[in-house]
Amino acid sequence: MRAPFQEGDFPGPVKYGYLNVGVVEEGPGALVGRTVFCLYPHQTRYVVPAAAVTAVPDAVPAARAVLAGTVETAVNALWDAAPLVGDRIAVVGGGMVGCSVAALLARFPGVRVQLVDADPARAEVAGALGVDFALPGTRSATGTSSCTPAPPSRDSPAPWNCCAPRARSSN
Repeated sequence: MRAPFQEGDFPGPVKYGYLNVGVVEEGPGALVGRTVFCLYPHQTRYVVPAAAVTAVPDAVPAARAVLAGTVETAVNALWDAAPLVGDRIAVVGGGMVGCSVAALLARFPGVRVQLVDADPARAEVAGALGVDFALPGTRSATGTSSCTPAPPSRDSPAPWNCCAPRARSSN
């Protein structure tokens, strides 16, 4: 799958990334000086047709606007996962996408969310998002087991079999 304006082929060289937020330096007068969002690989300067950019509302800082693609990915993940009231959800990985998924899930009514990451510093981020945190193979503060990645098997071919529902602890 290619992003708009992506260049190169594997094994390389390839321009990585798929979105950019920046200020228009030259172009139609209505856009010059405006902060815009564009689907374009990561680089400092580039030229695209004016129709390829979307003006970012003045009230939205560029540092927040650049998260639009990541949050869109998180929303799509939640549409696919279709969480329900009472679900216990482990988000494996506390990077940008994982934290975006956890942040959205924290707003869902009646779900328990746990962010699992190998970096103990992500516990502070999880707390700020309002979700539990656990290192792989440990128990969270609420006593629930976190995911321990398991190798695929004939009965459970997906690597996410570690996230299957488990009995709740009696804490």
